[in-house]
Amino acid sequence: MIEHPEAVLLARQLTEHVVGRRIAEAVRGNWPHKFAFYSGEPAWYAERLCEQEVRAAWARGVLIMVAAGDDWVLVLGGGGERITLHPPGAPRPPRHQLLLEFEDGAALSVKVAGWGSCQLWTPDQAANHAWCGSLGWPPSDERFTDDYFLALFEPLADDDVRSIKAFLISDPGVSGMGNGYLHDMLWRARLHPRTRAATLDREQRLALHAAVVRVTHDALAGGGRDDEYDLFGAKGRYARRLCARTVGATCTACGQGVLTKDSFLGGSVYWCPVCQPEPPRPEPRRRRKA
Repeated sequence: MIEHPEAVLLARQLTEHVVGRRIAEAVRGNWPHKFAFYSGEPAWYAERLCEQEVRAAWARGVLIMVAAGDDWVLVLGGGGERITLHPPGAPRPPRHQLLLEFEDGAALSVKVAGWGSCQLWTPDQAANHAWCGSLGWPPSDERFTDDYFLALFEPLADDDVRSIKAFLISDPGVSGMGNGYLHDMLWRARLHPRTRAATLDREQRLALHAAVVRVTHDALAGGGRDDEYDLFGAKGRYARRLCARTVGATCTACGQGVLTKDSFLGGSVYWCPVCQPEPPRPEPRRRRKA
């Protein structure tokens, strides 16, 4: 799944290799996909994108924004997508959710796996849409400071039951963050995914901020996760410490704990039981007798 490091890297590659190219043909997908999110009919995409020059590309959270001329912004990413640049003469994928043919013979294809965005918005929509207009600073931004991160905790009441997993990826959420890097961040901060966010003291919150920034930096330096692809089909080099592949291995930090997996909040969570002791689970409420 594309998360912020992958979005940043893809946007950089688009800036270097696609910006300046002119679109000759735009196909809004030749294969239906239930969770490919569009903003208009196929003819609408072709009409608005043909003859437009790609002007800019930038990352916004997990999204990749691509300016087509002055009037339109393609919004890609947001989930599981393969965004690929094909050189002139190279075969195009037989199935795709978006295909841009350029005047120089190259092409850009988008294939959605799971879910993903192929929206086409105006610049005003791109600036103000709930998906990206109200997002905070991502961990790669210099404005993602200690103070900024600590302020995210201020609205929490003492009895707030929100887990740190939900806090980081959902509410309020860190821009561009998802399950892909979450477990490495919590492992570095020595926090269990079920830990209530409201119970963290200042030192723990600062340690978590440092872990979020460190993992994001390492992922960017490594070209993204090693199960994701760049614009040319090359895999990233960031190998996660905690994921499905490492379950049952000995923790490399403490040398004692066996990395563990469980289901929580609609997905899997991973942790070291020595470095990240699980907090007590609340007892189920007893029903009152009638």
